[in-house]
Amino acid sequence: MPGGLACASSPCPADASSFSKNLEAFMTGSIVTVTSQDLATTACVGAVVLVVLLALHKELLYGAFDPERQRAAGYPVAALDLLMLLLVEAVIVVTAPAIGVMLAMALIVGPAATACLWTDRIRTTTLISRGVGTGSCALGLELSTRWNLAAGGTITLVIAAVFLLSLPSLRTAAYVATVAPAL
Repeated sequence: MPGGLACASSPCPADASSFSKNLEAFMTGSIVTVTSQDLATTACVGAVVLVVLLALHKELLYGAFDPERQRAAGYPVAALDLLMLLLVEAVIVVTAPAIGVMLAMALIVGPAATACLWTDRIRTTTLISRGVGTGSCALGLELSTRWNLAAGGTITLVIAAVFLLSLPSLRTAAYVATVAPAL
């Protein structure tokens, strides 16, 4: 979805209504105009989210893979699900003015989805996801600066391209998983 939104977003003409300009700003943000206050707010919310994720890592990971067993083990499944949704929402809300909703969604979903194509181990998925996210941002910012493109849309397109280029690895990983044990 973010890749489609990135392709659909284009600069508004000078005579466009203020609604169109505001909608575009909301969707794509302006990563190159981030203020120190934006950074401080993002850092504070990011720190709170990180502390909660570290504190509840085992419970959230357990629920991600087997919510029925999590419920049977006595964990408050609904409360943990709600907490996770609130954490994701907090990240999107705090980053939307700077990077836009489109890029926030792409950075949450894209690197993780790409990493899942390469491995089924959670630690490896996390490492690959971090690398894909960081690399996509760096390349997207470089391309947007070099070719005078919208930074948010360019980063989103890079993330989508990395995902699409990783699709063949799904077949390769499945093949290796079935053939390697026989060797």
